[in-house]
Amino acid sequence: MKVKLLLLFAFLYIILPEYFALEVASGLPLLTGSRFLLLLLLLYALKRNEYRLRCRLYKHLYIFIIGITAICLYHLKDSGTETVKALFSLYFEGLLMVILFDNVINSEYQVRTIIYTLLAASSLISILAVFEALSGHNPFYLLTTVSRTMMQTTFERIGIRRAEGPFGHPVYLTVFNVCVQPFAMHYYEETGNKNFLAVLGLNALSAVLTVSRGGILAMILMWVIYYFTSGRIEKIRYDRFILLMAVLLIICIIVIAPVRSFVMNMIGSIAGSFGLSSQTSTDHNSLGFASRTGQFTGLIWLWRQHAFTLGFGPNAHTRGLVYYINQFSGKWNQVRSFDIGYLAYFIEYGIVGFGFYLYFYIRLFMVSLRKDRHRLNRAFMFFYISYFLCLLSSVGIDKLFWFVTALFIAYNRHLETEAEGVTV
Repeated sequence: MKVKLLLLFAFLYIILPEYFALEVASGLPLLTGSRFLLLLLLLYALKRNEYRLRCRLYKHLYIFIIGITAICLYHLKDSGTETVKALFSLYFEGLLMVILFDNVINSEYQVRTIIYTLLAASSLISILAVFEALSGHNPFYLLTTVSRTMMQTTFERIGIRRAEGPFGHPVYLTVFNVCVQPFAMHYYEETGNKNFLAVLGLNALSAVLTVSRGGILAMILMWVIYYFTSGRIEKIRYDRFILLMAVLLIICIIVIAPVRSFVMNMIGSIAGSFGLSSQTSTDHNSLGFASRTGQFTGLIWLWRQHAFTLGFGPNAHTRGLVYYINQFSGKWNQVRSFDIGYLAYFIEYGIVGFGFYLYFYIRLFMVSLRKDRHRLNRAFMFFYISYFLCLLSSVGIDKLFWFVTALFIAYNRHLETEAEGVTV
């Protein structure tokens, strides 16, 4: 029963959108479907009445949690409910998720089964994303149950509707698609099962259909790093797969006019974002790479407002506190969104908070270098590499990050137990 509960939780937790929720009260966090599932998992863990906090990674997690909490409390008077929401997310979807997984997951088999379920969920999301791009309709919108305004971004780029899936914006779907791919590659290498190549292909196709240029470049760079750090046998397998995909793509470009048009427009759009082509996209982000680099002027604004040390507080952009220099007028313009994850950390929590994020991310990455007999830590390592690359052109997905990090900590606690108390 426990394994079935975990698998159902894993599948639905990722796939349910934020707008599938109950509104408890105005100004308070929503009771989303995912949070309700987390409550059920909490009740199950309490019923078992077994508690452990053994993994040495907890020390680094607590340092991060305490540091960000202190900065949030410093901003409590000015930011009010935004700080409450940020702390709720940090403790409920972050710390609680880690503690629950560490207590209900008792074996490597359970970790691996949950990852299989995550890949199954990603396949379904990817298939629906393809349907969305081709039909112009997002089936996840049917799950909307709230009256307040939620992120549901619908617009086109280079002639197609950008797929967003259950994440509210195409860039978040790209982050999800890119970050789960290392697990598909790992299990393909381990089992030789070509179904995992199909999962990889579906997620790659879904990422392309978001037309999120930064995310697509992050995916390509992750592939390159993964390929050149793989063994000789794995490289031979991927050589065959790459050759087959390249041949199929060339045939599709030659034979199918819409595919040819899309590929050419995509190449032109990516080149244009770097100033290498006269082609630009027709949406609000037509400046591409230049629009990202221009956002670093927000650090100058942060310094001028004497907030460089501790930032403006959680969700500063929604409170009208963030300004960038307009690249055309040269004047300061108020902005309502972040497009670079690292910049969001810096502006919201200052150089101190940014240091806490950097510290925690580095510690996670260092532990992922630990060798294990099934090399699953290598898959986790490339999850973090993918996530860190995506943060260069998008903010992250906290729900996905904490879900995988909780699995990672539970897995490494299992390794430590096997090693009879030897910790990293």
